[in-house]
Amino acid sequence: MLKLLSFTLLCDKHLCYYYDKVDKVGDCMFKVIIADDEVIEIEYLHKMFQKHSEEFQITGIASNGEDVLRLAEETKPDAVILDICMPGKSGLEAAEEVKKRFPDTCVILNTAFAEFEFARKAIEYQLDAYLLKPASEEIIIDTIKNCLKKKKKEDREEKIGNQNLDCVFTYIEAHYKEAISLKVLADIAHFSPTYLSRMFHQETGCTLCSYINKKRIENAKRLLLQSEQSIQEIAIDCGFINISHFNRVFKNLVGKSPMEYKKGSEK
Repeated sequence: MLKLLSFTLLCDKHLCYYYDKVDKVGDCMFKVIIADDEVIEIEYLHKMFQKHSEEFQITGIASNGEDVLRLAEETKPDAVILDICMPGKSGLEAAEEVKKRFPDTCVILNTAFAEFEFARKAIEYQLDAYLLKPASEEIIIDTIKNCLKKKKKEDREEKIGNQNLDCVFTYIEAHYKEAISLKVLADIAHFSPTYLSRMFHQETGCTLCSYINKKRIENAKRLLLQSEQSIQEIAIDCGFINISHFNRVFKNLVGKSPMEYKKGSEK
């Protein structure tokens, strides 16, 4: 169990918090870092989490943004609750950096300022929640649980999505010589056609049509060099309906026509 050892006041408002390091966190516990430059708020959060020690374990306490980043690097927390206004690197700056380095960590701003600009920044930095001081114990705990639940759901959906995309890649690899429709691929992935197109582009950086054409042209290049088939036969064998479409796609991807490519290899 983490034990808060002491508070030291430096330069009026700068607080340094010393704590025992936790050697092991229970498998069912969520690791939490709390950050604030006010002793009263830290004591409140610390006592609150002690009451929920069967679910949450504080693995770090910080009073500035630099310490938040150091602790996040050391403990890889599930959640970080931090004040916006802290000395040195602000809570907003630290929150943005934590989210960039550890996207799976839930980052929750905890502030006394109900300003739209802060809420806008929280959205811009893709932070997970925004608490307004003084938030009740129930609101804080519910907010953290909801964030963690949402993150778990997103991770599960991403895993399923990646598995379904793998099925799409496997199908294309086995059937690129045939006509492949977006509907067939969407049915295989259990996605809507629109969602599949968006997910595929996010994963590969290209459209489904472009990916299939690249696969077909790679096979065409091999056949042009290794087989005695005519260009028309190769076009059909690689899944193109007609030779003009094949020539156009080939020239676009390779930079030369199929005939130029074949003759170039014979020199």
